[in-house]
Order: sequence, then C-alpha cells, then structure tokens
Amino acid sequence: MEEGNSSGRWRILLVDDDEQALRLYGALLGEEGYSVTTAATAREARGLVASMDNLALAILDLRLPDAEGLELFRWTRKKA
Repeated sequence: MEEGNSSGRWRILLVDDDEQALRLYGALLGEEGYSVTTAATAREARGLVASMDNLALAILDLRLPDAEGLELFRWTRKKA
C-alpha cells in the first residue's frame, strides 16, 4: 500500500496492522507534504525497506501480527 508520490523525496514508512490508522495517519502526513509508504505487516515493511533508498523516518506499531515492532525497528535500522 502506498500513498503520496514517488518523486524521490525522503519518505516516511508507516507500519501498522490497523488499516484505519494507516489511512488516517498516512493522509495526515500526506496533507503536510510528506511522501508516505505504508505497510500492514513486518514482512511487507521489510520488503519495502529493502527497496527504498530514501527512507527518512519509520513509524512502527509495537505489536504487529508477524513480529514485534522493536524487532522490526532494529532490523530497519541495520538496513536503511
């Protein structure tokens, strides 16, 4: 799931298994001019991080269906 544009600007990765939260926070950040990419699972987020070269910020849910948010944070920090 992706919102915003792919103009090469720094991106925000928003990860939450609550689809309504993804839509709401993604829309709010998008309205402020941020380019937002969203994911509902840690697996999806890892795939996105691996393909992103301009990740500036990751906002992670602490409890995801397939991983703990802190585990995903540590993994993302090593890869980004």
